[in-house]
Amino acid sequence: MRNHARINTSHSQSDLNNESFARTALEIASITGNIEVMNALLSAGANVDASNGGETALVVASRANQVEALQRLVDAGATEQFADALELSIQWGNMEVLRLLLESERGIEVLETYEEIETRNLMKTVANGATILHWAIHWQSSRQEALRLCIDRGAHKVINVENVEGLSPLLYVVAIDHEIGDNTIATMDILLGNGADVDGRDRSGQTVLHKIFNGENSLRSSDLILDKALALLVKHNFDINAPDAMGRTPCHTACCRTRVELTAILRFKLDVDRQDSDGNTPLHFATMSLDSSMIDMLSEAHANMNTLNKFGMTPLFSACLAYRTPESSTIFRK
Repeated sequence: MRNHARINTSHSQSDLNNESFARTALEIASITGNIEVMNALLSAGANVDASNGGETALVVASRANQVEALQRLVDAGATEQFADALELSIQWGNMEVLRLLLESERGIEVLETYEEIETRNLMKTVANGATILHWAIHWQSSRQEALRLCIDRGAHKVINVENVEGLSPLLYVVAIDHEIGDNTIATMDILLGNGADVDGRDRSGQTVLHKIFNGENSLRSSDLILDKALALLVKHNFDINAPDAMGRTPCHTACCRTRVELTAILRFKLDVDRQDSDGNTPLHFATMSLDSSMIDMLSEAHANMNTLNKFGMTPLFSACLAYRTPESSTIFRK
């Protein structure tokens, strides 16, 4: 090993940091976790932030889960592509690496920096502008553990910061999960317990419940899971009647879906006669679905059957006009 170290350090500093090679000498030593060679290279003047044009030693050591090598690089002042190294530790579920990076001085800076985070490699999966919490949610290998660790280290400061799509971490998790399941609920619980705005909106004014009901994920979710999601939101004083930019509440949205969503939301105190910007109530939407079970449910919740929208149409008339079928004229019959 000593001979190996002497061979590497006998070259000039320009050779040690030569980016024309596939990897710099320091990168190779970092990937393998060879601390003796790393020490020799750094003592000989190797640039701790040099790369082969794509990745620094910090990034390759993070991917390889070389904790001791990472510590040596951090101690040597590595700063380039620090955010990339953080994201990789989350992506691969390397919590020891994540903890080490977050505890460093540079890690604290990155936690507080959520503007354009540059990435120059294939890790550019989460759009620029995402916070470290968006990363933790996106890479699901150790989602809850990564979230707690980041929040404990100070990421609570960015818990309501939106990414470039206008989604806070809370809205982001329900937007990307293909199914609202226990993993989603646990993530929401962590975020809400650490200051996430339960009534936060996206750019179309939709709340987290609008997004749950609007997405395909709700169609793959069980009644029990939807009940859990609603109970968690209500526990944190969620405004269940909050309208989006079109004036539509989650109840309006539920009536455009299936009876599963409507059953879940009707367990709570709703304004079932709330009108959207076109004057439509949830019942207008339910009748246009020709689902008599949803109409019955709203009727039992004392929905007004004769409310006129801004076009002068009752829910029944809206359905008849929309479908012009024999079925549309019988949906209110018992």
